[in-house]
Amino acid sequence: MYKINWDTYLPSSRNCESAFAKNNHSGDLRTAFDSDFGRVIFSSAARRMHDKTQVFPLTSGDKVHTRLTHSIEVMNIAESLGISLCRDTDFQQTYANQALFFERAIPTVLKTAAFVHDIGNPPFGHHGEDVIKDYFKTNEYYLDGLNDSEKCDFLQFDGNAAGFRILTKGQYLGDLSGLNLTLATLATYLKYPNYNSKQKDIYIGLKKHGVFYTEKDILDKIADACQLRSSKGHYKRHPLSFLVEAADSICYLSMDIDDGLELKLYTFEQLIKEINRLIDPSGKTDIKEILKLKDKSYEPKNSADFRVALIGYLVELALRNFKTHLQEIDEGTYSKELIFDDPLHIADALSLFAQRHYYTASAIMQAELTGANVLKGLLDNLLPLVMNNDKHLLSVMSPETPKLVLQECGLYNPISTSLSNPTSATDFTTLLKQVPKYYKLHLVVDWICGMTDKYAVHTYQKLSGMK
Repeated sequence: MYKINWDTYLPSSRNCESAFAKNNHSGDLRTAFDSDFGRVIFSSAARRMHDKTQVFPLTSGDKVHTRLTHSIEVMNIAESLGISLCRDTDFQQTYANQALFFERAIPTVLKTAAFVHDIGNPPFGHHGEDVIKDYFKTNEYYLDGLNDSEKCDFLQFDGNAAGFRILTKGQYLGDLSGLNLTLATLATYLKYPNYNSKQKDIYIGLKKHGVFYTEKDILDKIADACQLRSSKGHYKRHPLSFLVEAADSICYLSMDIDDGLELKLYTFEQLIKEINRLIDPSGKTDIKEILKLKDKSYEPKNSADFRVALIGYLVELALRNFKTHLQEIDEGTYSKELIFDDPLHIADALSLFAQRHYYTASAIMQAELTGANVLKGLLDNLLPLVMNNDKHLLSVMSPETPKLVLQECGLYNPISTSLSNPTSATDFTTLLKQVPKYYKLHLVVDWICGMTDKYAVHTYQKLSGMK
C-alpha cells in the first residue's frame, strides 16, 4: 500500500481556540475528533435536517427519506469504510504502531463529516439550490457593485458552500465561530475546496463552488494545516473526502431507488430488467449474478436483499479504488468518483435509472413547483426588506443570523461595550444601514438555508399575507 502521511491530514487544531479546552476540562477523555461528533449531533442545524427534502418534498408519509435519515445512513457507510480501511492487513503493516491511533481517528472524522455533508442544503433539496441560483441570474441587478468572487456566491450558489458557512460561522456555540470543528474534519467535509473556480474541468474538487468568498480565509487556513494544495496550484481534496463522497453516492443510489419502490413508481422486476439493459445492451449480463444473488442459498425475495448486496458491492469497489489510487489522491491528480470508476458501470446505470423513473416522477415535479414558488416568494419579500433597512425585519428573522453578518462587517462584537447589542428592531435597523450589499444578500440566503421545508412554506405564507 502507498504510504500516505496521515499525520498531515489529521490535525486536531481548530480555527479558533476551543472555549471548552480553555476551561481545562481534564475529565473529558474524548479525542478532539470525538468532540466534533458531539458538537454536530447536538446542533440545531442537525435537528433541522429532519424536515428537509432528500428527493420527495413536503411528504406527509414516513416511508421516504429526509435529509436526516439520509445523513445517518451516509454516516454509517462512511464510518464502515474507515474501519475497513484501517483494519486492512496492508494498512496495519504499513503504519505499524500508528495504526491503532489512525483506527480511532479516521472512522470518527469520516463519521462526523458524513453526517454533516448535507447540512447546508436549502429547503426543497437540490432543486432549492437551482431556484436560488436561477433567481439571482434573473434578478442580477441585486448583484450590481459586487466583485466577481462575491457574485459567484449567488450565481453559483451551492449547498456545500452554505454548509461550510454554517459549520464555521452560522451555528451558535458560545460565540459566532460556528461549531469550531477540527481542521481535519472540516477538510474532510470539503467536497469542493475552492471559491470562484474558473478551472472546473481540470479536477474533481473544482466542479462546483464549494466555499463562499466569506470563508476564503478559513479555507486557506485548512489548506495550510492539511497541505491541500496540488503541484498545479489549485486546492486538492482531503483524501477522506473521497470516502465521504462514495458513502453519499452509495446511499442515494441504493436508497433513492428503494424509495421509488416504496412509492410504487416502478416494480422490482422493471428495475432489474432496465439495470441489466443499461449495463449490457446485449442482454448477456445479469446484475443478480454480479451481486451474487443467484446462489441457491441466497435467491432475492424482495428489494431489501438487492439493496444489501448492492451496498456491499459498492463499498468493496470504493475501498478497492481508494487503495489503488491512493498516491494520485494524495497528489491531487485523481479526478473520479470512487464508485463510478467501474468497468461494469453499475453506479452509472443506477443513476440513469433514477433520473428516468424517480427524480422526474410527476408527484415530485409538482412538489418541486411548490418549493420553487415558496423560495422565489421568500426572496421577493426578504430582499427588499433588507435593502431598505426595514425595521420589522428582525421580528421575522432568526436573531443569530443578523448578528453573524454584523460581526463579519465589524459592526457587532458581543464582548465590546462600545457597540450596541442589536436585540431591538431600532438598533438593528440603524446598524443594517452600514452593512455592504454583499453581506445583506448573505443575510437573506443564510436565513433561507437554515429553514426547514415546512417553515419555509409557513414564513412565505406569513410574509405574503396568506396567514
